[in-house]
Amino acid sequence: MSNLSAFLVKHKVTTVWGNGANFDPPILEEAYRAAVRRPEIVQRLADIGLIVVATSSADFVKVLTEDAARYAEVIRVANVKLE
Repeated sequence: MSNLSAFLVKHKVTTVWGNGANFDPPILEEAYRAAVRRPEIVQRLADIGLIVVATSSADFVKVLTEDAARYAEVIRVANVKLE
């Protein structure tokens, strides 16, 4: 098993889609999350393989930051170079 394969076996790999915008006024963020949580929207997204989490923008940005750090480690271990 390669170093990269061994590394990936121990780490989660995800695809994330979301909205990390700062809503102003903040009530717009809650309205956005409420809309995304509507059962018909959740079902339509599930039909195409998506899972609705509907956290706050701050929580979403935190997930993206954590993912960036995790993928930076994958890039380092795999010795990926920009061409």
